[in-house]
Amino acid sequence: MGIQTGLEEWDEQNPIDMGKAVRNTNYYMMETSELSNCQRIVLEELLKHPDGINDKGIAANTGLPLSSVCGRRNELMKQGLVAAIGIGVYPDYKGRFRPNVTWGVVIR
Repeated sequence: MGIQTGLEEWDEQNPIDMGKAVRNTNYYMMETSELSNCQRIVLEELLKHPDGINDKGIAANTGLPLSSVCGRRNELMKQGLVAAIGIGVYPDYKGRFRPNVTWGVVIR
């Protein structure tokens, strides 16, 4: 008997069910891996944004300092849970547009 991941429930006719199954699998991964509280907060925020989000967005949404977000995200990258999925252009504090890496959860 194997581990129930939720992917067994996937129906090819309903892509929403596949999204729910992937989400459930990712939450299962979070519960079984040993994550600190800040790592868990960053990973949960990344799960809320399937198209990706940058570090500043994570910091703004979670209330964590940017330095904590960057550090915890780097730790999650080393564990293979997070990867760069693209580059977005965002305005800085002076209104100039700057490139920033967009991060996403690795789906196993």
